[in-house]
Amino acid sequence: MKFNSIHPGNGFTDLNRPVKPTDSGRRSFLQFAALGSVTAMATGLPARAHAAAGKGPKIDTTGASADLVAFMTAFFDTKTNRDIDATMSFFSPDLVTYIDAVLGWDIAGYDALKGVFSQYMPNWPDTARSYPTRIVGDMKGGALVAFTDTPELFGGELRLLAAIDFKDGKIIRWIDHWDSRDWPNDYGLEKAQMTGFHETEVAGSASAKMTDVTQKLWAAFKADTMGDASDVFAYDVVFEDMTLRSQLIGRNAVVAYLSRAQMMLPYGKGADYRHVVGSDYGGAIEWTATAAAPVNTGVTGIVLDRDGLISRLTTVYDGGLYDDAGIGRLSAAVLNI
Repeated sequence: MKFNSIHPGNGFTDLNRPVKPTDSGRRSFLQFAALGSVTAMATGLPARAHAAAGKGPKIDTTGASADLVAFMTAFFDTKTNRDIDATMSFFSPDLVTYIDAVLGWDIAGYDALKGVFSQYMPNWPDTARSYPTRIVGDMKGGALVAFTDTPELFGGELRLLAAIDFKDGKIIRWIDHWDSRDWPNDYGLEKAQMTGFHETEVAGSASAKMTDVTQKLWAAFKADTMGDASDVFAYDVVFEDMTLRSQLIGRNAVVAYLSRAQMMLPYGKGADYRHVVGSDYGGAIEWTATAAAPVNTGVTGIVLDRDGLISRLTTVYDGGLYDDAGIGRLSAAVLNI
């Protein structure tokens, strides 16, 4: 299988029995549908906008297999063309779910998702764009896809990370994570936290290397021994917290921050990972937050270099559930003040 070239330090930038959607989450979903707008799962790069611009956005495919890149770019383009049947061809007939983890929307099953697309696609404006900016993983172990929704699509710009499982070359599970803190919520949607994400209904297929790195990293988080796990990071590792709008560069800085902030971070001491997707070159870790955190879930993207070390670590969770003081404390830990 052909992979795009991997360069150390040059990578990702930017679940328990599932529960039924809460009444508030379902009510929000229906309210949004009544507006004739698209939800966060609208992820197609409009061909009309692409043609008008003369070129599409640059997609970072470091750490992605060639077949995954071809699949995901075709998926986004097909959705843009509002071809419902062709869009659904990318999903397995055995689709488990398509979830927005921030809004608490669980669209379970192939027919349910097709019904959503059938209702929304005809209403998508020509100017709306949803497009991938980074693709990591492969078609066997699963993928992490970073994508952007423009304001026309969802009542405010969204920057999302999706963890995706595949079965027989089709999408069988898709989970979106994002930060709602700057989202204007023009449609007045309610948010509902979820506690079940259908991860036990898919076979874990992440590569052995990706799983091993995840276990080492999370063992350090749980035991408050991040310093002892510094050897999982590349020397020039880049760490990004999309929720805090922060970036740290270099193993020393990253390990020092994760060590001093472990008791505050939602993915710090006491948190646990529940599902891993990805290949030997990277993927995604879905995690369950600490008991003290106002959020209960998030996702962390990883890119691995040639030596199997983490060259980029990017995480996102819903900062909209934190108050200003909580965000301030987390931000101060980044700055070490």
